[in-house]
Amino acid sequence: MRPHSTMGFTSKTTPALPNMNSAPAIADSGSSDSSEASDDELSAEDNDELQSMDNDMRSITAASSQIMRPCSAGTSGGPSMSLPISKTSSMLPELSRKRVAPEMSAREQRRGSITPQLSHDAGRHDVPEESAPSSYQPRAQLFKTLSSTVLTVSAYAEAIEHEVAEALRAEKCFLFVVDDVRKEIRCLSTKHSIRCPLGKGSHLATVVKTGKPVNTQSHKASSSKGAAEHPGVSIRSLLCVPIMHMLNLSQTVGVLEVVNKLEDKDFSTSDTTVLETIARLVGDSFNRHRWNALENIQSHGDNEALSLLALIHSGKIHQPPTATCNEADLQAPVAWEKVEEGKVKSDLALVKLKNLPLSKVLTLGSMQALNFSALDYADHELLSGIQPVFEHTGCMGRCRISPIILQNWALAVRNGYHANPFHNWFHGFSVFQMCYFQLFRALSILEKLTLLDVFGLLISCLCHDLDHPGFNNSYLIETESPLALRHNDISVLENHHASLTCELMRREACAIAAGLDQESRKKLRGTIIRCILDTDMAHHAAICQKLQGTKVLEDKQLLKGACIHSCDLSAQVLPWQTASKWEELISAEFFNQANEERSAGRTPAPFMDFQMHDLKQRGKLQRDFLDFVLIPFWNPFTELIPELRQCYRNLLSNREKYDKRASSDMSNEESVRGAEKLELRASGALDTA
Repeated sequence: MRPHSTMGFTSKTTPALPNMNSAPAIADSGSSDSSEASDDELSAEDNDELQSMDNDMRSITAASSQIMRPCSAGTSGGPSMSLPISKTSSMLPELSRKRVAPEMSAREQRRGSITPQLSHDAGRHDVPEESAPSSYQPRAQLFKTLSSTVLTVSAYAEAIEHEVAEALRAEKCFLFVVDDVRKEIRCLSTKHSIRCPLGKGSHLATVVKTGKPVNTQSHKASSSKGAAEHPGVSIRSLLCVPIMHMLNLSQTVGVLEVVNKLEDKDFSTSDTTVLETIARLVGDSFNRHRWNALENIQSHGDNEALSLLALIHSGKIHQPPTATCNEADLQAPVAWEKVEEGKVKSDLALVKLKNLPLSKVLTLGSMQALNFSALDYADHELLSGIQPVFEHTGCMGRCRISPIILQNWALAVRNGYHANPFHNWFHGFSVFQMCYFQLFRALSILEKLTLLDVFGLLISCLCHDLDHPGFNNSYLIETESPLALRHNDISVLENHHASLTCELMRREACAIAAGLDQESRKKLRGTIIRCILDTDMAHHAAICQKLQGTKVLEDKQLLKGACIHSCDLSAQVLPWQTASKWEELISAEFFNQANEERSAGRTPAPFMDFQMHDLKQRGKLQRDFLDFVLIPFWNPFTELIPELRQCYRNLLSNREKYDKRASSDMSNEESVRGAEKLELRASGALDTA
């Protein structure tokens, strides 16, 4: 036997694919092809070498990645195509070319070199001409499928099944995954609910056990067990090949199966070779997908299991939308959807798994009132209010948002906030709730916005302070923080929040916009970025000035910017009992920053330079904030949006209380709080919207 060269590793070449003429052994074959004339028969020496080459090929990863490099697709002037090179392994095994003796026989010349490469005109000695398939050339779409990081497991399986069915001219193709724990084989595609136990003597079980192909041809197909594995499908011919584990070539992790050769023919040995080639091509990407597949299969319909996976497995579970949403729906105004309040409780498995008390469950009714206070709830209880809002506005259904994906996203957003005194998860949710309140109460806002606008607004409000460090832009710029350097001192925090929001939505497990088409996702991202940037207080004076105009409601972006800005500045338009709590929290955050600045030898801004126990000074500072920041905004805004005028009335009422604090001679904190409690009892009517 001629020696073959050793396997080499290189980053500059792609692995060669096996010649279509190599014919591996087939287990449990129904019949064998008749031999050709002796001149075209492979010698024992050739058979041994080809078998060795076939074994070598099992170690090849025809890898999937975003990196594409050109390589020749054929050996005889075939078209050039791009093959993906794996990023996970920059050094790919290359099947080195065989050393062929100079004395090549006429037989070898006719059927071409035995070097394992695809060739357009390589001979086919063992398959009748009328049944031999054309040389298989993987399409670029297959490599895109193998390299994709965003495809769902089912979409991945269906793309491979489509490629195989076309390549082998088969009626159907199925991609199976082996579940060693539950001792069964399951189809990956959600279109097929095929499963069978291991060790029952089925064709699939035989392939898994032996690691070899099974070809059941037409005269045995009617009595084969394949019919039992495929109820409703009349089996005429069947071919299965294994997909091997990339690190353990003796372990079968999947099976590729084709059923019923078109034109009532049998699957040939060349078909087997093509199918084995594809199985090797998909091997690397299949190993990446199979764990997600097993999780999907095992947790399907099990809310507790899905919730557990979301908590402990970084949200790897993905239940994608079944169809892309309708563009007309996105551009239409919001149509309020009916929401079953009782359904919300069943979606709280994420909370229940942590054994956290559910003393309060949010309802839409509570969030539609101006006296809502996020501070009255535990942080995990606020999670129950997100899905009802997306359902009621129509975003859930018309944007094709999966409930599991929404839960993953909501958890990730909550975890993205720090435990700052003010800029925390409670503030983020309060802004989200205020946005919903305005949309629900103010028809003059709602009628100007499309569903896509509302979707973007709600996302922006909940995420607008993600990863807030508890210090303002001025502090980050003065200290030359990495964030300030990254964003060139321009809207430092707001650029950071917007970037994180968009990045989070790109994660497969949190992709709440996956149901949108590409153009709609681009518009949504633009809305999110502009809205979050509009929360920068550096734009406050300009927004106040624009609100004095007569055509504010005709400028959609100004309206969206004013809406999120008003929600961000809404703490002091709430009833006094809630507004005073928020004042204490923002004062604590300012106090912390002032201490940091003094420790670094800098002088804090005057509005941050106070003592927490000095309620009189705090009252004066907060009254100034209302006089010079909030009233100039909320007055014109609620004149344009009269449905929100109660917000302005609450603001004026709260100003009176801060003014009393500022002018009070009482220095004792407890005395001041006692006086405020008496005021609250006397003005209980102020606590209602």
